[in-house]
Amino acid sequence: GANAGQYGIAIRDGGYSGDIVSFEPLPAVFDQLVARANLDGRWFVHPRCAIGSVIDKSFINVAGNSTSSSLLPMLSLHVSAEPRSSYVGRVAVDVIRLDSIFGQYVRAESRPFLKIDAQGYEAEVLSGVGALVSEFVGIQLELSVVELYEGQGLYREFFEFFDRAGFVLWKIIPGFI
Repeated sequence: GANAGQYGIAIRDGGYSGDIVSFEPLPAVFDQLVARANLDGRWFVHPRCAIGSVIDKSFINVAGNSTSSSLLPMLSLHVSAEPRSSYVGRVAVDVIRLDSIFGQYVRAESRPFLKIDAQGYEAEVLSGVGALVSEFVGIQLELSVVELYEGQGLYREFFEFFDRAGFVLWKIIPGFI
């Protein structure tokens, strides 16, 4: 999810001037994201939803810090490392596949780049990209070396996935430690 648009602002500050399409499942930060995107004529926000491998309805677990919210149950290791990440509620959300709406935002001449921040749900998001994975010039995602959410994929499986898909590892940026 795009949360309140921090990544969009960072890439704009870094000089990117092309289109941005954001997705966010949490109602409170969705409204902040829309407000920020409305100030930018090339930043589009899809109606509130989560991205996954199936078109369905689900619940997202809302974390106290919002950025740790996930469709997956959080494990105690995560909470002990960051107590503010504890879940404080659940919110109903529609789940869509990215390949089901890809054509609404990506033109034939586009060179799309995909940034995934799905708190352990990355494998589901990639599954919902389907065969369109080859359309992306690059994919950035958060990976974990230990399981923080129940059932999440770990870095090794993503390295293998990207190898099979023809991508080359470009950079690793340390994050939550």
